[in-house]
Amino acid sequence: MTNKNLKDINGGADSRCPPLANWCAEWCAWTAWQKAHCLNAVLDQCDTCS
Repeated sequence: MTNKNLKDINGGADSRCPPLANWCAEWCAWTAWQKAHCLNAVLDQCDTCS
């Protein structure tokens, strides 16, 4: 398997938590899985991600 194939497997690269988000712009760049499972330090609601 190639690295790309491994990242495409459910539970691959998107299932890792990035460094702690401090701003909405950082948090908005996360995947849906990361937003649901990873800790963040964003104090305001990030209602609008563009």
